[in-house]
Amino acid sequence: MKVYITFGQTHTHSINGKTLDKDCVAVIEAKDYETGRELAFKWFKGIFCSLYSEDDFDMDMMKWYPCGFISVKWKGKQIMIIEVGTDFQIASDDNNYIIYERLKIPYKYVDKRTNETKITEWKPIKYPNSLESAYKLIFELKVKRIDQVEIKAIIREMKEICKQIEEHFKGTTLNVNQMS
Repeated sequence: MKVYITFGQTHTHSINGKTLDKDCVAVIEAKDYETGRELAFKWFKGIFCSLYSEDDFDMDMMKWYPCGFISVKWKGKQIMIIEVGTDFQIASDDNNYIIYERLKIPYKYVDKRTNETKITEWKPIKYPNSLESAYKLIFELKVKRIDQVEIKAIIREMKEICKQIEEHFKGTTLNVNQMS
């Protein structure tokens, strides 16, 4: 089960160079809500705003957290954070990294280890050889996505302007000599 932790305006934690604050939602994977709650109190010393179970967390709230999800895990004697955004996430198994992209439509698959049918909304897309290159790739992917969105918006706007011009001059004839 996932337990989601939000932070208040003055609740700032720095772990392994990552900042957890009012702009992100920390995520703890635990066997149940009570265990996740205990870990949150232990790791953040009670300095956070709210805790939510997986069932209670409203994904619409993410519009208020521009840094997205940050997964917090215990590794050895220290907490390890793997960045999880709203569109992309980085997962790590020791020194192996995988970048996942959020799918627009979740799909079902059969887990080959457990033979269970599961639903996922993340697709692996890149396998960088370091955390630094993973961040660079995610930056490039985000820039590419922003460029595509902006280009589509400009095209829509230009089509709308063309329609308005056509409507305005509908039924009229322009005389080129009158334009000088």
